[in-house]
Amino acid sequence: MPSSSTPSSWKENIGFPCVGIGILLPIITGYTWLEGGPPITGYPYEVAASIVISASLILFGLFLTWPRSKQT
Repeated sequence: MPSSSTPSSWKENIGFPCVGIGILLPIITGYTWLEGGPPITGYPYEVAASIVISASLILFGLFLTWPRSKQT
């Protein structure tokens, strides 16, 4: 078997956008709120939902793209 150093590509294709969206989501929501846009459901709930969603996206993306030691 040829040993290739490339991990499974579907995990990277899903994981890296999840991390990117998780980082950009609170920036976008905070920027629209600072610009005077009305909060969707009220300020504390919107910020809490944004933090929870972005944190879960970042953790999910890191879980998929984290380099693991392959034990063969």
